[in-house]
Amino acid sequence: RSMSGLQFLFHRVRRVMPLYWLTTILALAVFLYNPKIVNTSGGETSIWASFVLFPNGKKFLNSIGWTLSFEFFYYLIFAVFIGWGTGKAMRWSSVVLLILVGLGLWLGPTGFLTNILFLEFVFGMACFYVFNKKGVRLGMGVSVALCVLGVAILVVEQVLRVPKQEVWRGFYWGIPMLFIFSGLYAMEGLIQRGKSFVKAGLLGIGNSSYSLYLTHPFVLSGTAMCLKRLGMAGNPWFFTVVLLVVAIAVGHMVYLFVEKPMTGFVKKVFAPRPTSASQF
Repeated sequence: RSMSGLQFLFHRVRRVMPLYWLTTILALAVFLYNPKIVNTSGGETSIWASFVLFPNGKKFLNSIGWTLSFEFFYYLIFAVFIGWGTGKAMRWSSVVLLILVGLGLWLGPTGFLTNILFLEFVFGMACFYVFNKKGVRLGMGVSVALCVLGVAILVVEQVLRVPKQEVWRGFYWGIPMLFIFSGLYAMEGLIQRGKSFVKAGLLGIGNSSYSLYLTHPFVLSGTAMCLKRLGMAGNPWFFTVVLLVVAIAVGHMVYLFVEKPMTGFVKKVFAPRPTSASQF
């Protein structure tokens, strides 16, 4: 739909930030009680940057907030071009991001603006263009093959211990995940036609994915401490399964009882004012 850059950014802030701010406030309370519990991997924590997602090289109170810094930088770029229409916005946003990534590859790792992670936003827009704009449909065989290929590449990379995977993650991890995503997306129609508890479970996890994403650092840390105190952390398989199940369950509960009501309330209170589509 047609919207201005300011409208686009307003929608993104309204949708993404309230729950993030809530988890950040929770992390701040823990940080004030005992700073060592937050960001146990080390590094200085920046309180003000945590709330505004400013990438100043320090840790955020909610440890996964750094990924949202990349999200909102992408949103800013997309907002500049969205007044020209979705197609041109995708095209020119991709050009800008590819130039930034190219500079990073040419000059070497130079920081946030030229991070190779921005390549994955280009992959995402390419998928939208191919599958939604052009209506490309993949057969079941191709879809399964893409998923298998993506998983196989990731497994081989780990088994062979390919060096500098994180430095080159846009290629080493981004490309196989692009294959997996494309394959699963092409299977969506089949999944939607299904009638089983598996479908309901997958849809439930999908709907609650943002809550799961924001809460899992807290849940994993707390659950791990409880299991260790109970002497139940010896078996790595049991330990992993318990952490996974508890994280998903808590994420879904937060989605049902916090995220959904909060999102509805925020949308009602902060309804956007109509502006012309040409306004940034």
